[in-house]
Amino acid sequence: MTMRGRRWVLWFVLIYLGSLAAKALNRRDDWSSVYAAGALIIVVGGPYLLARSRDRRRLRRWAAHREWSPIDPDDRQWPWPAQRGQVKVRQAWQRVTDGLPVTFAEVRWKGGAFAGMVLQPKGSGAVVVVRLPQPGPAMALHHAFQPVGDSPRLEQPALLEAYLAGDIPTWTVRGDELYTVEARDAWVSPELADQVVRGALRAVHLLDLGPDTSSAGPRIEP
Repeated sequence: MTMRGRRWVLWFVLIYLGSLAAKALNRRDDWSSVYAAGALIIVVGGPYLLARSRDRRRLRRWAAHREWSPIDPDDRQWPWPAQRGQVKVRQAWQRVTDGLPVTFAEVRWKGGAFAGMVLQPKGSGAVVVVRLPQPGPAMALHHAFQPVGDSPRLEQPALLEAYLAGDIPTWTVRGDELYTVEARDAWVSPELADQVVRGALRAVHLLDLGPDTSSAGPRIEP
């Protein structure tokens, strides 16, 4: 069962157990259902919460090892055109790589916040935002290799090759920022974090939007 499926099962069980507890409280003379409901909540929800806590610790250790600095998501102006409440940034970090300020974040979304970049209208995953040296032309690469915009940069064969090879994800350029979204029906792992950061920097390099594109490609520390 996927992580999303487990969440639905957990919510269903919690609602069901809550109804049992409410019935028991109405009777006031039979607390056995309340105790049973509490025990089942611990049994069902405990492993889920422990796994979530463990994966969050892994991601924080990854960030500390890579020398990312944690930031308050509410203090940052994010580039996507989402209405309030459409995107929830759970936690985020920043660092400078290849002379570019990069932000990595774990997010959940709903609605059309990332329309075209992901297939799911509601989901979770990772976002990488790269601050560019200067504003670039408005353009995007949506899923199924659908270029959006009239910039000649979109016509480079290397873009298609990198996308088909899985080297770059879908991306959008808005002003002086390029951002990517990687949907995952599971917790964001350190391995996924490395992958999406590498893909975002690779996209900047292929689009010739970085401060120096004379090298072979973006450097990602192991």
